[in-house]
Amino acid sequence: MKDIIYSDKANLETIFSLTRAMIEEKDLYSLLRQIHDQTKQVLQVDRCTIFLFDRDRNELWSWVSPDLEIEEIRLPLGQGIAGWVAASKEALMIANAFDSPFFDPTWDQKTGYCTNNILSVPMLARGSELVGVIEAINKQGSNFNDYDRSLLMTFASLAAAAIRDVERDMEREKFIDSVVRSFGETIDARSEFTAGHSQRVATYVRNFAQALGLSNREIKVAYYAALLHDVGKIGIKDAILEKPGRLTPEEYQSIKDHAAYTRNILNAIDFPDDLKEIPQIASSHHEQIDGGGYPVGLKDNQIHKLAKIISIADVYESLTARDRPYRKAMSISEALEVLIRNKGTCFDPNLVDLFIEKRIYHTELRIHKRISVDLAIEYVLDPEGQVKEEQIGRGRALNLSQSGLLFSSDIIFPTHKLIGLTVYIPNDRIEALAQVVWCREAELPGKFQVGLRFADLSFHDQQKLQRYLQKIPTIG
Repeated sequence: MKDIIYSDKANLETIFSLTRAMIEEKDLYSLLRQIHDQTKQVLQVDRCTIFLFDRDRNELWSWVSPDLEIEEIRLPLGQGIAGWVAASKEALMIANAFDSPFFDPTWDQKTGYCTNNILSVPMLARGSELVGVIEAINKQGSNFNDYDRSLLMTFASLAAAAIRDVERDMEREKFIDSVVRSFGETIDARSEFTAGHSQRVATYVRNFAQALGLSNREIKVAYYAALLHDVGKIGIKDAILEKPGRLTPEEYQSIKDHAAYTRNILNAIDFPDDLKEIPQIASSHHEQIDGGGYPVGLKDNQIHKLAKIISIADVYESLTARDRPYRKAMSISEALEVLIRNKGTCFDPNLVDLFIEKRIYHTELRIHKRISVDLAIEYVLDPEGQVKEEQIGRGRALNLSQSGLLFSSDIIFPTHKLIGLTVYIPNDRIEALAQVVWCREAELPGKFQVGLRFADLSFHDQQKLQRYLQKIPTIG
C-alpha cells in the first residue's frame, strides 16, 4: 500500500512539475518532447506517439521521438486506433493490439517492432476542442489499468491546453511575420535591383544577433526591424531610386529622407509590447558612430545596438548582392574592406570584427536561396471560387525555397494574384496559397517564369518543406 501511495504522490508531483514547465514553454517541438518523455516515465511504457490534429485537412499527423526511425503517419479521423479516439473523443485501452479491429500492423511489419498493449487518449482543450491524441505503447511488466487511463487523461488535458497556447502564439507570430514580410517585399519589389534585399539583410541580422548571444526576443526584434528598415522608401520616387548617374544634392536629401519616413510609418503601427522598439531600430540603420549619419545624427552609445547590426548587414548586402544602376556589385573581399575602412566612423569596430570573425557574411540564406528541383505542381487560378477540372493548371517547379518557388508557365500571371498551389515532393505533397511576386518572359517563345511566395503554409507543411530542402544540395 505504501508503494502505491508513494507512486501516486510521485506521479502527481511529476504532473505538477511538467505543468509548470509546459506553461513556460513556447516552442512546440520542445513541448511535445516534454510530453513524450514524461508520458513514458510516468506510465513506464516502451514507446509513446503523439498525434496532432491538422484542422485544415481534418486528419491526424504523428509526432514521434526523433531518435526513432519512424516515418510520419497521417490518419483520417475514425481510421486506426488514434483516429477512432480522435473521432469519438474517448480513451481506448487495448490489452492485445493484434486482437483489436482498429490496430494496423503495417508499421510493426515495416520496422520489426512488436506492439502488445496500447493506451490511447484524446487531448481535448476546454473539454471538447480536439488538439490531438497521446498513445502509450507496451507498458512494462503488465497491461494498462483504469488508474493508468485516469492518469493519462488528466495529463492529456493539461498537455492539450499547453499545446493550444503555443499554437495560438505561433499563429500570432505567423500573422505578424507575414505582415512584416509583405511590407519589406512590397518595397523591394519596386525595383529588380533591390528584389530580396530586405529578406537577405534580415537573415544576416538574425544570424548576427545569434552570434552575439542575444535573447530570443532581441533576435526577433532585430529580424523584424531589418525586414522593415527600408519601408520609408515608399515615399521616394522611382526615378531617384533607379537613377544611373550621380544624384543632385536635392535628390540625395530625398534618399536620406527614407529613414525618417520609416520611423513615421512604423510609429503609426500599434506593435505588441515586445516589439515596441522596432520603429526606433529600423529608422536608425543609417546613423553612424561618429554622428555623421541620419536622420537624427546620433552618436555611438545613442544608437541602439540592433540598429548598429542592421547598418553593417545593410551595407554589406547592398555592396555585394547585385549590380545597381549607379555601380557594379563588389566582391566579398572588397565589401569587407569597406566595412574595415569605416570602423569607428560609420560602424561599431567590435561588431565589424565579429561579422568577419564569425563569417556571418557566409551565412547560408536557405530561407530565400532557391534550390534546383524538378517537381510536379498543380495550381488553381481562382482558389476561392468553384474549382473545375479545366481551371487546374499543371507544370514543373524549377527551384524551391522555404519561402516560395519558381516555375515555368504558358500563361501570364498578374502580379499579387493569389493562387491555390500543390507541390508534389517525394512520397508527399504540400498545399498552400501562394502570391505571385513577379512574372517574366522566358527565353523560349510563349513561356513565362513565375515567382511565387507562400502565403499560408501551415506549421506542419513548413516542417515538411524544411526536411525536404535539407536533404538536397543548394546551387550557386
